[in-house]
Amino acid sequence: MMKNRTVERDRSRDKTVLRLPPDAAAPDTTPVTLTAHIHAALSVGWALIPLVTLGLASVATFGYGAIRLRSRSLGVCAAVYGLAASAFLYLMDVGPDPSWQANLGVEIGLTSAAIATGHAFAVRQRVLDGPTVTAEDRARSALRRRDYSRKLLTDNPQLARQLNIGRPDLPSDFDDGGLIDVNHVPEGYLTILPGIDTALASRIIEVRDAIGGFDSLDDMGILLDLPPQRLDWAQERAIFVR
Repeated sequence: MMKNRTVERDRSRDKTVLRLPPDAAAPDTTPVTLTAHIHAALSVGWALIPLVTLGLASVATFGYGAIRLRSRSLGVCAAVYGLAASAFLYLMDVGPDPSWQANLGVEIGLTSAAIATGHAFAVRQRVLDGPTVTAEDRARSALRRRDYSRKLLTDNPQLARQLNIGRPDLPSDFDDGGLIDVNHVPEGYLTILPGIDTALASRIIEVRDAIGGFDSLDDMGILLDLPPQRLDWAQERAIFVR
């Protein structure tokens, strides 16, 4: 009996408790939130608007979708559904009731409502998710931000300094598109620029401190005696603030 108890005690000591590192995030076991359900319900309601309004509000439904997704095709659809709604209202007011015009108007209204409702359900998830941001979209946005930031440096250098343009080492809420101020950033940030490794970054810091800063990428290349085109790839993101 004593031997069995000893074995059980030893086995209990062998049990291992797995713990996450202090800085590791715990696995997300939270169920789908109420907000997600509300969004899904709202998207269904949005898709049902053409049906419950007999197509009269289809133009508003697809106009919203066109604006949210920045979709020209949905904008055209909104215009078509708007024309159908106008035809429905016009024919309902023409001639005696009932009449062939009224019947045609009802037929147009019901058909438009059915098509618009099916169409709305087909694009419902896209509208709920919002516009898709591709890698190309992000790249174009970064280019625009860099151009705008460079313009700020030229037109209003005091504001540019206040916004810490080109200074990823300093806190800032302004998106400058990833610019690097070669004349002021610490050594580690220079390696963000294409074509600049750790060894070259050290040389840049050494010469920069000795002369007080560079005027341009070409100036830096000459002073560092670098091969032609060595720094061409850095041109897009490097700036030199004096």
